Amino acid sequence: MLLIETNAGVVRLTLNRPERRNALSELMLTELGVALERIASDPKARVVVLAAAGPVFCSGHDLREMVGRSEADYRASFERCSRVMQQIRQLPQPVIARVQGLATAAGCQLVATCDLAVASINASFSTPGVKIGLFCTTPMVPLTRCVPRKVAMEMLLTGFPISAEKAMAFGLVNRVVSNDQLDTSIQEFTDAIVASSASTISLGKRAFYDQLHLDEPTAYQQATCVMTRNALQADAQEGINAFLEKRPPHWTELEFSWQTSRWGTLPQENRTWWQILCSEKPDPIVDKTLSRTIRSEVRNRRSPSHPLNLRRGSVRLDPVCTSSWDRCFSFPFPADSHTVPA
Repeated sequence: MLLIETNAGVVRLTLNRPERRNALSELMLTELGVALERIASDPKARVVVLAAAGPVFCSGHDLREMVGRSEADYRASFERCSRVMQQIRQLPQPVIARVQGLATAAGCQLVATCDLAVASINASFSTPGVKIGLFCTTPMVPLTRCVPRKVAMEMLLTGFPISAEKAMAFGLVNRVVSNDQLDTSIQEFTDAIVASSASTISLGKRAFYDQLHLDEPTAYQQATCVMTRNALQADAQEGINAFLEKRPPHWTELEFSWQTSRWGTLPQENRTWWQILCSEKPDPIVDKTLSRTIRSEVRNRRSPSHPLNLRRGSVRLDPVCTSSWDRCFSFPFPADSHTVPA
């Protein structure tokens, strides 16, 4: 149902249910979720291409699974789909939609959720749920974050499809090309992404989505916080030096991805202080230990790429930087980190 191919850092996920117009059945959504989870923790995966077999990209939810079910069943189905969409947004690697045909309802939602999208001239996009009495409310979420409000309302209220050219003009897709140029156009994106630093791409993707909901002054505060940490990263220093020395950069490998929320559930005795620093909720139990560690790092400066001098406990930071560590920082600490005493 889902084909997975990997080549030189590019992971291609292909919806392979053409006989059902690649409808997002529960099994398809489950397979997508599992695949995205594995990709998130794979340091060799640099970019994801989401493609589909047959003439239709995706026709949305499988309507055969949408009849005569309970409230709990419907809620579980829509929550499962929403989780997959959020997995795409939260994935460290960029995701590119390869749209060769019709993308409707949750299929249009998939395209809107992806970081980039390349469409065939033959592609079209619609949210026609209103025609069957089921308003495209969840597809509306990413759609309204891609296209102007009036355009989104027209699509949602009428169900009328828009062409690939209009989709590009409205901001739903990046490029429109002939069908035989789809892969060539996508390769231009993937080559550029793979050639860049994995940690920098990951940090930038997260920072991009984190600042969208903020007012401009707060967005600048957060962006300054993230860019400061980025500047301290080994790859940033390598890239700057390579440019000045007129040579190709040699990037470090990304050691782990943003799965920081899981670390908060680890037993205290098995958690390292860098895991606690990157957890979503500050841990007051270890603040004192962290302060001592940070002060020592600031004083000794053991590693030029080590950002601890900007961390909680020893140096004053803007509140926006300290509210959520995983938003401000996403690259790995040294492997010699010690476990915090319980």
